[in-house]
This record gives sequence, C-alpha cells and structure tokens, in this order.
Amino acid sequence: MNEARSRISVFTNPDDGRPRAGWRLLLQLFVLIILLTFWQVALQGWPGEGHLLYLVYGGFITLSVWIAAHLFDRRKLQEYGLKITRQWFRECFFGVLIGFAAMSLLFAIYWSAGWAEFNGWGWERTHSHSYILMITGYLVMMMAVGFYEELLFRGYQTKNLAEALQVGRFDYNKAAFAAVFITSVFFGVMHYWNPNASLISTFNITVAGIMLGLPYILTNSLALPIGLHFSWNFFQGGVFGFPVSGNPPRESVIQVVVEGPELLTGGRFGPEGGIVGGFAILVLTVVILAYYRQLPAPKATAAFTQPPE
Repeated sequence: MNEARSRISVFTNPDDGRPRAGWRLLLQLFVLIILLTFWQVALQGWPGEGHLLYLVYGGFITLSVWIAAHLFDRRKLQEYGLKITRQWFRECFFGVLIGFAAMSLLFAIYWSAGWAEFNGWGWERTHSHSYILMITGYLVMMMAVGFYEELLFRGYQTKNLAEALQVGRFDYNKAAFAAVFITSVFFGVMHYWNPNASLISTFNITVAGIMLGLPYILTNSLALPIGLHFSWNFFQGGVFGFPVSGNPPRESVIQVVVEGPELLTGGRFGPEGGIVGGFAILVLTVVILAYYRQLPAPKATAAFTQPPE
C-alpha cells in the first residue's frame, strides 16, 4: 500500500490530485505537438499563408493551453493573467505606450547615427492587395502573436514552473523569479532558430523574456506583457521598417535600409540582435519596475503561486 502511494505521489500532488507541475508542463507541450501535427497532416495543400497562418498557429497554441488548463492544471484560462478589468486595460495600454516609445527612440538613434536610410513609404510599393488591408492584417497578426506567446511562455509555463520550484528554501518569491529566468532562457533559445539569429540576439531575447515575465509575477496579470509584446513587434516591423526577430518587413509604413555596424544595430535580425536594442530592453525593464514601484528590490505577489480557484 505504501509503495503504491509512493508511486502515485511521483505523478500527482497528494493535496489536490493534480499531476505534478513538471508533468503538467510536459503534457501541455505534448497536446500542442499533437494539435500542430494534426494541422500539418490534415491541411496539406491548404492555400492559406502569411498572416492567416500566424492566426491559425496562435489558435492551436491557445487551444493547447486551454485543454491543459482544464484537464491537468484545473484552472480557468483567466487565471493565467487574463482577468479582464479596467485596470487590466490600463496596464495593457501602458505596455503599448512604452513599446511605441522604445521603438521610436531606437528609430531616432538609428536615424541620427546614419544607420537607417529612408527608402520610401509602404503604400508606394507594388502590392497584390490593398495596402490598408495588408497593414491591418499585420496589426492583427502582431496582436495575436503578442497574446499567444505571452499566454504560453509567461502565462502557463511560468506559473506552473514557479509552483514546481516552490520547495524547501525556495519560497513563492524565489520560485517565481527562478521560473521567469528559466522560461526566459527557453524563450531566447526558441528564437535562436529564427533567420539571421546570433548569440547576441539569443541573449537579448532572453533578457526580453525576463522583462516581460517580471510584470506577470509582480501583478499576476499578463496585461502589460501582452501590450508591450504586441507594441514592440508592430511598431518595429509595421511602422519603422526594422526586421522582427530575423524576419524582414514587407508592409511597413516607413521603408528603411539598416546599415552600420551589425554588433550595434542587429543587422538583418533586427534591433534585438544588437547592443543598442539590448540596452533599450534593459531601460524598459527599469521603467516597468518603476511603474509598479518595485525598485530597488522587486517582489512577486503571493497570488501568483496560489493553487487553482
């Protein structure tokens, strides 16, 4: 009898009967792999491409989190930082605002240093569809990317990993910060396979993951991370014409050619691949901590690692 209980406890929490956090993380990834495999097999030859593919991909990621939340984690989807209130929208808007400000500052630095050469306006290019339709599609795509990447990397993974690490001397605060660090490394490594990636871009995106993870564990809300993630990407590739994580812009309002030292500019990967972009990420991190009045010693909220409601 005792041996049976011991074997069961390896896979489940004795207090609530849920699979242990490590298993929940693996099961969510397993569900995601199954869904994506089904998509690739069932939709062979499907003519959809471009922005629409990102929306479909995001839908499968969101579905995998929803399935894992209900079957394994026994949480409602809103418990992953999605409790929508007026405060949620205010913080999301602040994220959009600082993302726009940071990218505007980067563009000003590149322009004044002679690293960005103006090459026309987006609507002057030849397009197969209406330019308004294309830029709107890009806007919707980046909103989707900002949502589903935050829901996956920060929302589900960070919360469950923090719960797993909350043992021994690792109280909820240490566990939350450790979880942010680990999932941010995973976030950075996943972007290493993007076109034109480098060790610098991987490091900078890891730091960006920490920047996005901090407001989540400080407030138990994904409002600011979602707003900032969307804003950074959209203004980077949709307005100012920088590559986004190695993907060249096609519909940006301002068409530019980035020149200058790649070590500073990030070259074909985009600002996250250079020192200047990395510095902007660090500045944004300080701004976020100041916004939440968490300087000089930020502390995670106890609600972040609370069991399901």
